[in-house]
Amino acid sequence: MPEPRSTLDSDLNKLTISSSQSARGPSRYATNQKTVEKDEDGFEKVSYRHEKKNHQSSNRYGPPSESFRDHSSNARPQITSSYARSVERPHLKQSCLPPGERDPVVERYEKSKGHVYDKDLYRPGMIIRVWLHEQDYAATSTGANLTVLAPRNDTKTRTNTDAGPVLSTQRKMIVLSMFEDHYLAVPLFTHNGNGLNFKTKPSEFVSVFDHRVKPKPSPLGPWRPLVTESLQEDVDRFSPVTTAHITYALPRRYNLPVVKEGHLAPKSTNYLIGLYNTYAPKKLLDPRTGKPYE
Repeated sequence: MPEPRSTLDSDLNKLTISSSQSARGPSRYATNQKTVEKDEDGFEKVSYRHEKKNHQSSNRYGPPSESFRDHSSNARPQITSSYARSVERPHLKQSCLPPGERDPVVERYEKSKGHVYDKDLYRPGMIIRVWLHEQDYAATSTGANLTVLAPRNDTKTRTNTDAGPVLSTQRKMIVLSMFEDHYLAVPLFTHNGNGLNFKTKPSEFVSVFDHRVKPKPSPLGPWRPLVTESLQEDVDRFSPVTTAHITYALPRRYNLPVVKEGHLAPKSTNYLIGLYNTYAPKKLLDPRTGKPYE
Protein backbone atom coordinates (compact mmCIF):
# COMPACT_ATOMS: atom_id res chain seq x y z
CA MET A 1 0.00 0.00 0.00
CA PRO A 2 1.51 3.36 -0.99
CA GLU A 3 2.54 5.86 1.67
CA PRO A 4 0.43 8.95 2.33
CA ARG A 5 1.16 12.02 0.21
CA SER A 6 2.05 14.16 3.24
CA THR A 7 4.81 11.78 4.27
CA LEU A 8 6.40 11.88 0.82
CA ASP A 9 6.30 15.71 0.75
CA SER A 10 7.97 15.89 4.15
CA ASP A 11 10.81 13.62 2.98
CA LEU A 12 11.29 15.66 -0.22
CA ASN A 13 11.39 18.96 1.66
CA LYS A 14 14.32 17.78 3.83
CA LEU A 15 17.39 17.66 1.60
CA THR A 16 20.91 16.78 2.73
CA ILE A 17 23.75 17.89 0.50
CA SER A 18 27.30 16.78 1.20
CA SER A 19 30.13 18.98 0.02
CA SER A 20 32.78 16.36 0.61
CA GLN A 21 32.60 15.36 -3.09
CA SER A 22 32.97 18.77 -4.72
CA ALA A 23 34.01 19.61 -8.26
CA ARG A 24 37.58 20.09 -7.05
CA GLY A 25 37.78 16.56 -5.67
CA PRO A 26 37.29 15.02 -2.24
CA SER A 27 38.43 16.81 0.87
CA ARG A 28 40.85 14.82 3.04
CA TYR A 29 40.78 17.05 6.08
CA ALA A 30 37.17 18.20 6.60
CA THR A 31 33.56 17.51 5.54
CA ASN A 32 30.86 20.20 5.48
CA GLN A 33 27.24 18.92 5.77
CA LYS A 34 24.63 21.34 4.42
CA THR A 35 20.98 20.75 5.45
CA VAL A 36 18.04 22.56 3.80
CA GLU A 37 14.61 22.41 5.46
CA LYS A 38 11.29 24.11 4.73
CA ASP A 39 9.18 25.46 7.52
CA GLU A 40 5.40 25.64 7.69
CA ASP A 41 5.29 28.85 5.66
CA GLY A 42 7.41 27.36 2.85
CA PHE A 43 10.62 29.28 3.64
CA GLU A 44 13.94 27.43 3.38
CA LYS A 45 16.08 27.05 6.48
CA VAL A 46 19.77 26.23 5.89
CA SER A 47 22.13 24.81 8.51
CA TYR A 48 25.73 23.58 8.33
CA ARG A 49 27.61 20.94 10.28
CA HIS A 50 31.44 20.87 10.07
CA GLU A 51 33.32 17.66 10.73
CA LYS A 52 37.11 17.71 10.91
CA LYS A 53 38.89 14.53 9.94
CA ASN A 54 42.04 13.18 11.49
CA HIS A 55 44.39 13.24 8.49
CA GLN A 56 47.05 11.27 10.32
CA SER A 57 44.82 8.28 11.05
CA SER A 58 42.63 8.38 7.95
CA ASN A 59 43.95 6.75 4.81
CA ARG A 60 40.78 6.90 2.76
CA TYR A 61 42.44 9.04 0.10
CA GLY A 62 45.99 7.78 0.56
CA PRO A 63 48.80 8.96 2.84
CA PRO A 64 48.89 12.64 3.89
CA SER A 65 51.01 15.04 1.92
CA GLU A 66 54.59 15.84 2.94
CA SER A 67 53.57 19.15 4.49
CA PHE A 68 51.20 17.39 6.89
CA ARG A 69 53.53 14.67 8.10
CA ASP A 70 54.80 14.56 11.64
CA HIS A 71 57.78 16.91 11.93
CA SER A 72 58.31 16.50 15.64
CA SER A 73 61.83 16.02 16.97
CA ASN A 74 61.15 12.30 17.49
CA ALA A 75 60.14 11.75 13.87
CA ARG A 76 63.04 13.69 12.31
CA PRO A 77 66.11 11.85 11.10
CA GLN A 78 69.27 12.70 12.99
CA ILE A 79 71.16 15.47 11.19
CA THR A 80 74.88 15.44 11.82
CA SER A 81 76.02 18.05 9.28
CA SER A 82 76.15 21.63 10.55
CA TYR A 83 75.57 22.85 7.00
CA ALA A 84 72.40 20.72 6.70
CA ARG A 85 71.09 22.16 9.97
CA SER A 86 71.75 25.71 8.77
CA VAL A 87 70.02 25.10 5.43
CA GLU A 88 66.87 24.04 7.33
CA ARG A 89 66.54 27.65 8.44
CA PRO A 90 67.68 29.69 5.41
CA HIS A 91 65.82 32.77 6.62
CA LEU A 92 68.28 33.08 9.52
CA LYS A 93 71.75 34.54 9.14
CA GLN A 94 74.63 32.40 10.31
CA SER A 95 75.27 34.83 13.15
CA CYS A 96 71.73 34.08 14.46
CA LEU A 97 72.38 30.33 14.61
CA PRO A 98 74.09 28.53 17.49
CA PRO A 99 77.85 28.21 16.90
CA GLY A 100 77.57 24.44 16.41
CA GLU A 101 75.03 24.85 13.59
CA ARG A 102 76.84 27.46 11.51
CA ASP A 103 78.34 26.64 8.16
CA PRO A 104 81.86 28.12 8.05
CA VAL A 105 81.74 28.82 4.31
CA VAL A 106 78.39 30.61 4.40
CA GLU A 107 79.33 32.47 7.59
CA ARG A 108 82.57 33.70 6.04
CA TYR A 109 80.69 34.85 2.95
CA GLU A 110 78.16 36.78 5.03
CA LYS A 111 80.95 38.49 6.94
CA SER A 112 82.78 39.35 3.72
CA LYS A 113 79.82 41.45 2.52
CA GLY A 114 80.31 43.92 5.38
CA HIS A 115 78.06 46.76 6.51
CA VAL A 116 77.59 50.45 5.82
CA TYR A 117 78.61 52.36 8.95
CA ASP A 118 77.96 55.95 9.93
CA LYS A 119 80.92 58.19 9.26
CA ASP A 120 81.12 59.08 12.97
CA LEU A 121 82.33 55.52 13.63
CA TYR A 122 85.43 55.93 11.47
CA ARG A 123 88.72 56.71 13.20
CA PRO A 124 92.33 57.04 12.01
CA GLY A 125 94.05 53.69 12.50
CA MET A 126 90.87 51.63 11.96
CA ILE A 127 91.62 48.41 10.07
CA ILE A 128 88.92 47.47 7.57
CA ARG A 129 88.45 44.92 4.81
CA VAL A 130 86.77 46.03 1.59
CA TRP A 131 86.11 44.92 -1.95
CA LEU A 132 88.57 46.86 -4.09
CA HIS A 133 87.98 47.13 -7.85
CA GLU A 134 90.86 48.41 -9.96
CA GLN A 135 91.99 48.27 -13.53
CA ASP A 136 94.29 45.29 -14.06
CA TYR A 137 97.32 47.15 -15.37
CA ALA A 138 99.21 43.89 -15.89
CA ALA A 139 96.83 43.04 -18.72
CA THR A 140 97.09 46.40 -20.47
CA SER A 141 100.69 47.56 -20.03
CA THR A 142 104.19 46.24 -19.44
CA GLY A 143 107.25 47.52 -17.70
CA ALA A 144 105.36 49.54 -15.08
CA ASN A 145 105.75 49.32 -11.30
CA LEU A 146 102.50 47.38 -10.97
CA THR A 147 100.39 47.43 -7.83
CA VAL A 148 97.46 45.55 -9.33
CA LEU A 149 98.42 42.13 -10.65
CA ALA A 150 96.13 39.18 -11.36
CA PRO A 151 97.38 35.73 -12.37
CA ARG A 152 96.83 35.04 -16.03
CA ASN A 153 94.61 32.03 -15.26
CA ASP A 154 92.54 33.89 -12.67
CA THR A 155 88.96 34.11 -13.96
CA LYS A 156 87.14 34.56 -10.64
CA THR A 157 88.40 38.02 -9.70
CA ARG A 158 88.91 39.55 -13.13
CA THR A 159 86.04 41.07 -15.13
CA ASN A 160 86.42 42.08 -18.76
CA THR A 161 84.86 45.44 -19.58
CA ASP A 162 84.83 47.69 -22.63
CA ALA A 163 87.50 49.80 -20.93
CA GLY A 164 89.72 46.82 -20.15
CA PRO A 165 89.93 44.11 -17.46
CA VAL A 166 89.08 44.99 -13.85
CA LEU A 167 90.54 43.14 -10.88
CA SER A 168 88.27 42.69 -7.86
CA THR A 169 89.79 41.55 -4.60
CA GLN A 170 89.21 41.83 -0.89
CA ARG A 171 91.83 44.15 0.56
CA LYS A 172 92.69 45.13 4.10
CA MET A 173 93.09 48.88 4.54
CA ILE A 174 94.00 51.31 7.32
CA VAL A 175 92.01 54.54 7.63
CA LEU A 176 94.17 57.68 7.51
CA SER A 177 91.79 60.62 7.61
CA MET A 178 88.08 61.40 7.30
CA PHE A 179 86.29 64.07 5.30
CA GLU A 180 82.68 65.08 4.72
CA ASP A 181 81.67 62.38 2.23
CA HIS A 182 84.70 60.13 2.04
CA TYR A 183 87.83 58.97 3.81
CA LEU A 184 91.39 58.08 2.84
CA ALA A 185 92.86 54.65 3.56
CA VAL A 186 96.11 52.90 2.65
CA PRO A 187 95.96 49.29 1.41
CA LEU A 188 97.90 46.35 2.84
CA PHE A 189 99.84 43.93 0.63
CA THR A 190 101.91 40.79 0.93
CA HIS A 191 102.77 40.78 -2.79
CA ASN A 192 102.06 37.06 -3.06
CA GLY A 193 104.30 36.35 -0.07
CA ASN A 194 107.30 38.13 -1.61
CA GLY A 195 107.19 41.16 0.64
CA LEU A 196 109.33 43.95 -0.76
CA ASN A 197 111.77 41.71 -2.63
CA PHE A 198 110.82 43.07 -6.05
CA LYS A 199 109.99 46.66 -5.10
CA THR A 200 112.24 49.36 -6.51
CA LYS A 201 111.43 51.80 -3.69
CA PRO A 202 110.85 49.94 -0.37
CA SER A 203 110.75 53.24 1.50
CA GLU A 204 107.19 53.73 0.27
CA PHE A 205 106.07 50.74 2.36
CA VAL A 206 105.95 50.05 6.09
CA SER A 207 105.56 46.68 7.84
CA VAL A 208 102.37 45.90 9.76
CA PHE A 209 102.69 43.39 12.62
CA ASP A 210 99.92 41.38 14.24
CA HIS A 211 100.08 41.86 18.02
CA ARG A 212 98.97 38.22 18.47
CA VAL A 213 102.05 36.82 16.71
CA LYS A 214 105.01 36.00 18.96
CA PRO A 215 107.90 36.56 18.48
CA LYS A 216 107.77 39.59 16.22
CA PRO A 217 109.21 39.09 12.71
CA SER A 218 111.87 41.33 11.26
CA PRO A 219 110.44 44.52 9.70
CA LEU A 220 110.68 45.15 5.98
CA GLY A 221 111.90 48.48 4.68
CA PRO A 222 113.59 51.33 6.52
CA TRP A 223 110.71 52.28 8.82
CA ARG A 224 109.69 51.18 12.29
CA PRO A 225 106.85 48.62 11.96
CA LEU A 226 103.22 49.37 12.72
CA VAL A 227 101.60 47.14 15.37
CA THR A 228 97.91 46.32 15.78
CA GLU A 229 96.25 46.91 19.14
CA SER A 230 93.04 44.89 18.70
CA LEU A 231 91.64 42.50 16.08
CA GLN A 232 88.41 40.53 15.84
CA GLU A 233 88.66 36.90 16.92
CA ASP A 234 87.79 35.56 13.46
CA VAL A 235 90.48 37.62 11.70
CA ASP A 236 93.32 35.48 10.38
CA ARG A 237 96.80 36.26 11.63
CA PHE A 238 98.71 38.73 9.49
CA SER A 239 101.48 37.40 7.29
CA PRO A 240 104.96 38.44 8.52
CA VAL A 241 105.52 40.16 5.14
CA THR A 242 102.39 42.35 5.35
CA THR A 243 103.11 45.98 4.47
CA ALA A 244 101.09 49.16 4.10
CA HIS A 245 101.62 51.15 0.91
CA ILE A 246 102.13 54.61 2.39
CA THR A 247 101.92 56.55 -0.89
CA TYR A 248 98.93 54.68 -2.27
CA ALA A 249 96.15 56.20 -0.16
CA LEU A 250 92.77 55.65 -1.80
CA PRO A 251 89.51 57.60 -1.32
CA ARG A 252 86.38 55.67 -0.39
CA ARG A 253 82.84 56.83 0.28
CA TYR A 254 81.09 56.18 3.58
CA ASN A 255 78.11 54.55 1.84
CA LEU A 256 80.24 51.60 0.71
CA PRO A 257 80.14 48.44 2.89
CA VAL A 258 83.21 47.52 4.92
CA VAL A 259 84.19 44.77 7.36
CA LYS A 260 85.64 46.15 10.60
CA GLU A 261 88.62 44.04 11.65
CA GLY A 262 90.37 46.06 14.35
CA HIS A 263 92.66 49.01 15.12
CA LEU A 264 96.28 49.97 15.11
CA ALA A 265 97.91 50.94 18.37
CA PRO A 266 97.68 54.75 18.92
CA LYS A 267 101.44 55.23 18.60
CA SER A 268 101.47 53.28 15.35
CA THR A 269 98.56 55.34 14.01
CA ASN A 270 100.41 58.60 14.63
CA TYR A 271 103.56 57.13 13.12
CA LEU A 272 101.68 56.13 9.94
CA ILE A 273 100.15 59.61 9.62
CA GLY A 274 103.62 61.12 10.01
CA LEU A 275 105.01 58.87 7.26
CA TYR A 276 102.16 59.83 4.97
CA ASN A 277 102.78 63.51 5.60
CA THR A 278 106.44 62.95 4.70
CA TYR A 279 105.35 62.07 1.18
CA ALA A 280 102.51 64.59 1.04
CA PRO A 281 102.75 67.17 -1.76
CA LYS A 282 104.97 70.11 -0.96
CA LYS A 283 104.75 73.62 -2.27
CA LEU A 284 105.94 74.06 -5.82
CA LEU A 285 109.27 75.92 -5.85
CA ASP A 286 110.36 78.48 -8.43
CA PRO A 287 113.53 77.01 -9.96
CA ARG A 288 114.97 80.50 -10.46
CA THR A 289 114.67 81.58 -6.82
CA GLY A 290 114.22 78.30 -4.97
CA LYS A 291 111.21 79.79 -3.18
CA PRO A 292 107.53 78.82 -3.38
CA TYR A 293 105.41 80.56 -5.96
CA GLU A 294 103.34 83.34 -4.46
